[in-house]
Amino acid sequence: MTRALFHSALLFVFLPGATPQTVEGIVLDAGTGGPLKDAVVSVSHEAPPKGATSLHTGNHLGSSATTSDDGRFRLAAPDGIPFHLQVERPGYV
Repeated sequence: MTRALFHSALLFVFLPGATPQTVEGIVLDAGTGGPLKDAVVSVSHEAPPKGATSLHTGNHLGSSATTSDDGRFRLAAPDGIPFHLQVERPGYV
């Protein structure tokens, strides 16, 4: 069974003053609202295609993190250029 992936269930905190900047947050299951363990969060540098339903862009900047038991992640992201986060976990779309 495939489950929906938390379309708007990411919480981001941007910490200024560091290059690269730190991005941290919590990944939640859209259906249950509970934390999503073992999801991989990656930084991409290009915007997703207009109308895309996925955060996937395929242009990774090399920074990624796996969520903890409570769905938390922390990773480095570029400072001064637009970026997007991609979140993947087997069994979710």
